[in-house]
Amino acid sequence: MKFYFSVLCVAILFSCNNKSQTEATTNNKIVEDTSANYFPVTNFLKGDILEIKNHATPMRTTIINGKIDTSWVQADSMATAFNEFLEPRIDSANLKKYFKEESFLDKTLGTFTFSYSRRANIASEFPFVNWDVMIDEESQKIKRIYLVKKIDATTTKQLTWQAEKWCKMVTITKNKVTREEKIIWNFSAE
Repeated sequence: MKFYFSVLCVAILFSCNNKSQTEATTNNKIVEDTSANYFPVTNFLKGDILEIKNHATPMRTTIINGKIDTSWVQADSMATAFNEFLEPRIDSANLKKYFKEESFLDKTLGTFTFSYSRRANIASEFPFVNWDVMIDEESQKIKRIYLVKKIDATTTKQLTWQAEKWCKMVTITKNKVTREEKIIWNFSAE
């Protein structure tokens, strides 16, 4: 599974380096860039979740209104723990029209960062506002994924996924953090 993702990451990097990152416009209309291969975030997360489910019993720490609760996440509830961030699907097929990809090499962090944001003046009901995928420069493995999902007019949810280690889910309502959850599955990495 990890080999597959490493190969995919290398393919994405080469694809991005060989293709133009600019948007072409004709008569003020965006011409869809069919060459871009957006990173399949949903597939990656599902693969990682399956790996965790088969090899670890994660610990969840939840903070609501300053109160902390800690519990183990059982294997049968693993999929539902992350469900909000698995739908709708994030991949090239359904997003090229609405989102643009920008990439850069951050020498300080030693990562290639792929940022996805909404295209200007194109309406979309897609709830994810933006997301970033960080790939380690040396190992070519996914290092971190960060997602922002709009739930309604006043609420957003954020997911920070630290590959092979932990994730953090934050709910923000009316510009105030109302809930935080951190799930750790690699205790030696903490």
